[in-house]
Amino acid sequence: MSIRMCVIGCGWIVQSNHGPALRILAQRGEVELAACCDLNSEYAQKVKNDFGFARTDTDLDVMLDRERPDAVLVAVPPEVACAIGKRVLSRGLPTLLEKPPADTLEGLDSMIALAKEKQVIHQVAFNRRFAPILVELRRRLVAAGPVHCLQGWMMRSNRRDPDFSTTAIHLIDAVRFVLNDEYRSLNLRYQTWSSAGSPVTNFSIEGVMASGTMLQICICPDCGMQAEGFMARCAGRTFETEISPIGHEFQNYGLLREWSQTKPVETVSGKDLSGREEQFVGYGMLGQMASFLQSVKQRSQPAMSLQNARRSLELMLALRARSATFG
Repeated sequence: MSIRMCVIGCGWIVQSNHGPALRILAQRGEVELAACCDLNSEYAQKVKNDFGFARTDTDLDVMLDRERPDAVLVAVPPEVACAIGKRVLSRGLPTLLEKPPADTLEGLDSMIALAKEKQVIHQVAFNRRFAPILVELRRRLVAAGPVHCLQGWMMRSNRRDPDFSTTAIHLIDAVRFVLNDEYRSLNLRYQTWSSAGSPVTNFSIEGVMASGTMLQICICPDCGMQAEGFMARCAGRTFETEISPIGHEFQNYGLLREWSQTKPVETVSGKDLSGREEQFVGYGMLGQMASFLQSVKQRSQPAMSLQNARRSLELMLALRARSATFG
């Protein structure tokens, strides 16, 4: 069974990640690329040409009325994500919602209520939950026993976004995933400085998870490199991961290294785990889309629901507000 799919929003995230993932799945016969939509017709045309969509539109309602899709991807900017997402959910169409699905808790709660009312299958696109390296890390941490301490980092270059919290939410949610745990009590600190005349804020998060795991997170939007990963410390063992860092031999697919008795005992790459080395695979975009389509076929609700996303959005909004504590 091929899922007939429409895409709303044809910007960078679709052009670089969702589009390539959908093209592969279409080649496998798992999805039919019905139409893509963007207010910018040139963006929509580019996505159509690059990935094989049948048609384009600039009006999402016209597209959805005509195509009658089995599923929809909503990949629009955070400030309009809630409004657009609700327009799709209200139709009862299975929906994959790019993160963050709303930029206020009130907006998210209204989406949760609507999805429940319509009983619609939906998933929030926290793609790190499908990154091969992090899936493997989570599996090994379960086997290793209690995690005593988790250190995490997100480093970027030339990211002078006025609000970096909408990117930081990826790491915020990935912590919850790899530990299968929730935040309990956090202290939040900020360091704002000027980069090329624009203010940039570094974030520091320290505290404990519900299980008692100590947590240390550092997020730096403009530090001259791109890297993202974790160091998880258990009794006698440490697990070190990097996801798709730029400028390393494992660029695009990531690496996991296990340490014991002061020595690395095993090294596994994302390429070993997935058989591919593209960045959209390493970051989990292919696995995420495949999992969503499978849920639509099986008519089952994915675990990564709007309700499940609420805790990650809460912490994102705390960083945006420059809160001192959380939990």
